[in-house]
Amino acid sequence: MCISTKGSLTTKPLVFEGTKLIINSKVPGGSVAVAVLDHTGKPISGFTQNDCEPFQGDAIRHTVKWQGKATRTSPRSQESRSDYDSI
Repeated sequence: MCISTKGSLTTKPLVFEGTKLIINSKVPGGSVAVAVLDHTGKPISGFTQNDCEPFQGDAIRHTVKWQGKATRTSPRSQESRSDYDSI
């Protein structure tokens, strides 16, 4: 994703099997924060945009971190969405 203006993107529901979220992002002059949402669209505690360490720059494989942790500890194999906001 290349972000040049403020905005947001929410993925369709996905089944998350891994333990890390890796993004390809280019954010010139801004940053992007990611939240993991449950199947109802509500942010999962510990994985909100406020918990996310905003990403700045250009990377093909950036590991998203929440509160300094890159590992997702919430239940896997459950439907969820990712919500991206440029700030």
